[in-house]
Amino acid sequence: MDKTMKIYHHIEEMKASGKPIVATIGLFDGLHKGHQHLIKATQEMAHRLSAESLVVTMDKHPLALLRPDLPRPHTLCSMDQKERLIAQLGVDHLLILPFTKELAALSATQFAQPLIERGVIGMKLGYDNRFGRKETPALTTPQFDERLSQLGLQIERVTPFQMGDAVVSSSRIREAIAHNDLSTAEALLGRPFSITGRVKAGRQIGRTIGFPTANLIPYDPSLTLPEEGVYISEVRHGDRIYPAMSYYGSTPTITPEGIPLNRIEAYLLDFQGDLYDKEIEVAFRAFIRADQKFASLQELQAQLQKDLTTTRTFFTHHPLTL
Repeated sequence: MDKTMKIYHHIEEMKASGKPIVATIGLFDGLHKGHQHLIKATQEMAHRLSAESLVVTMDKHPLALLRPDLPRPHTLCSMDQKERLIAQLGVDHLLILPFTKELAALSATQFAQPLIERGVIGMKLGYDNRFGRKETPALTTPQFDERLSQLGLQIERVTPFQMGDAVVSSSRIREAIAHNDLSTAEALLGRPFSITGRVKAGRQIGRTIGFPTANLIPYDPSLTLPEEGVYISEVRHGDRIYPAMSYYGSTPTITPEGIPLNRIEAYLLDFQGDLYDKEIEVAFRAFIRADQKFASLQELQAQLQKDLTTTRTFFTHHPLTL
């Protein structure tokens, strides 16, 4: 991390410092390569205007508030991950707005005015980004930009960021994860798909067969989850990254039938120590096999030994990437 990014959770926390600011606005779910492209363009525009950069995002998916009748939208990263990833890009300021009905009711100009009062002189927006309350009839993108320009803002747009024959998008990444296409998800994200959370005590059955695992409770319960099964993984704990083997599923071999108990567990290769109540990040590199029920713990242990061999072989040819 090159510098300390200032983080605000309400617009009132942000004080005008006399320095001009160029902002970009979005949900930035997953902070994939398309988002990184937009934020880099925002920083370049800020540099041209001798200004600082600001990323404005929301604390939750808007549909979670606006359409509570629908299933909660699945996300690609927790807010903790999003903060860390944006900071790593060298952004100067991050504003995380609580998404409320009052915020949703603001027009684009009402949304922008407090930012202008705090030094925002320009915005770099995604090619199709239009924020604020929807108007009837709907504004075209040029009309939307003209309305913001009338406030004194310099508005610029980025072109769509494509990989292959399609635009990089969060929905495209979720689809790749749903089909266990982790290499595509990794390419679109610019890093492996990962989940961050805290380790809580499990049933400790794994340690009885030589595979003690860290039982991960994700920070964000609405996160996208992989298919049930065993994965080649990496685990970040503090400043260390470990090759690992992880599992997501209902542990059918040791869980009585009819009891839904899906969990994420990670076995860190050659790790000695206590991870209870520690924060870790589990990244999914490759799918090994689907979840299955074994006749005994001995059969499960034998299969895990094979999975471990597969994992070690993978890391003889692939570097750690977190």
